[in-house]
Amino acid sequence: MIIDCHTHCLTAENAVVSCSPDAFLPVPGILYSVGYHPWDVFGDCDWDMLEVAARHPQVVAIGESGLDRLRGGDIEYQERAFVKHVTLSEMLDKPLIIHEVKSVDSILGLRRDLRPSQKWVRHGFRGNANVAKMLTDKGLYLSFGEKFQFEAVKNVSLDRLLIETDDSKLPIGAIAEKIATARGISVDDLLAVVVENIRNVFG
Repeated sequence: MIIDCHTHCLTAENAVVSCSPDAFLPVPGILYSVGYHPWDVFGDCDWDMLEVAARHPQVVAIGESGLDRLRGGDIEYQERAFVKHVTLSEMLDKPLIIHEVKSVDSILGLRRDLRPSQKWVRHGFRGNANVAKMLTDKGLYLSFGEKFQFEAVKNVSLDRLLIETDDSKLPIGAIAEKIATARGISVDDLLAVVVENIRNVFG
């Protein structure tokens, strides 16, 4: 059962482990997302390698991919790579895990233009409550980790809330406690919500 929707810990259980296609060496019992992180996009990527990895039965999502205006290659390269990930997500019927820094309008613009049918998850969300509402109103799920803005967690629609460790040293249980406290609900109630949302996103 998945609880942690995004981690870089390669041995994590009950999690979706994010890795690049060249580092994809599946371990039995572990679930993965594969993609080219925008920090690593400085030109064209090996799209054939990505597709081969993405078709593996242990891969349950595409990404992380996205736009980062503070780090990585030229934003035009990042946008082209992001569109490729969206196309692959649609072709394989697998959700998309999104990395976004100072690019909310661009991401939403691409969502409007591309009109995807697959679920999009904005991972590691640290934005404010207004941005959270803007994204969830457009159909995105938000995954919260160790660091987050209290009001965003407190007010986000529960049917759009996910949790993750990303690269945190905290276990997912400790992160769940922090988020449950901010939300004003029990950890058990939070995890029940998360499990249902995980089911809706990953099937």
